[in-house]
Amino acid sequence: MAEDQPPTRKRIGNEARRAGRRAGRALNSLSPYARPYPHSIHPALVPGIGIDEQRRRYGIDKLVFAVAGVLTLAFVIWGIVDTASVSTVAFAAFDWTMANVGWLFNAVAMVVLVSVLIIALSPFGRITLGKDGEKPEFSTFSWVAMLFAAGLGIGVLFFGPSEPLQHYHTPAPMTAEAETVEGLHRGMAQVYYHWGLHAWAMYALVGGAVAYAAYRRGRSLLMSSIFRTLFGKRAAEGFAGQLIDIFAIIATLFGTAAALGIAAMQIGQGVTIVTGADELTNTVLVII
Repeated sequence: MAEDQPPTRKRIGNEARRAGRRAGRALNSLSPYARPYPHSIHPALVPGIGIDEQRRRYGIDKLVFAVAGVLTLAFVIWGIVDTASVSTVAFAAFDWTMANVGWLFNAVAMVVLVSVLIIALSPFGRITLGKDGEKPEFSTFSWVAMLFAAGLGIGVLFFGPSEPLQHYHTPAPMTAEAETVEGLHRGMAQVYYHWGLHAWAMYALVGGAVAYAAYRRGRSLLMSSIFRTLFGKRAAEGFAGQLIDIFAIIATLFGTAAALGIAAMQIGQGVTIVTGADELTNTVLVII
């Protein structure tokens, strides 16, 4: 009599889950790349696996989204309501940073450059940022074009002419006299430092770490995922990882806003010069 009764919703759900597990085990047996990545094994001993081959569902981290959104929105409102106050605080923070921890920026830049060179020239530099034998998705020319188009090009076009002149007219303290040949050489050296190997080393370190974690280790495309080996899985996917992701989101937003703001100023000034129109207002620049 019990077998003739229609199946309940709970019974159907249990059977569906069992069928899903059997199907998953069958898929895992088809290819070694379809299996969960063995994170506890040294990377040199495994062929690598991409993030797109990890059957992982992604959702919104409510804490990260809420905190990053509230902080960003609060700053935007502050800037709209009291622009002068934002400017005063920003300049004060910049001056304090340069006076007290400016040496740290230079030290970090040197350490990053040396570290990237060591990684690149060591056997670790031959580890593919993807599966073994996998060909690059884009050509070298496309990669270079994307590197410049993704934000660096804006900075080069804006600061390329202006930064050497600024250092020439207003050299750094204890370097050279203003508007002299020595000041010109020091200014160009400062520009090479800002836009040369040190800057590219920082880009390579962060980009390489994210690419390695995602396309070699099969982890999520989050900044916290690159700290999994350092902090452990529990911390990287817990509160510590959330703090890292919040900081990364805010830093990316403000960095992108600065680049887009510079681009808007360039476009606005170009429109003014070409058309002879009056100086564009902030509203027009925001629209651009």
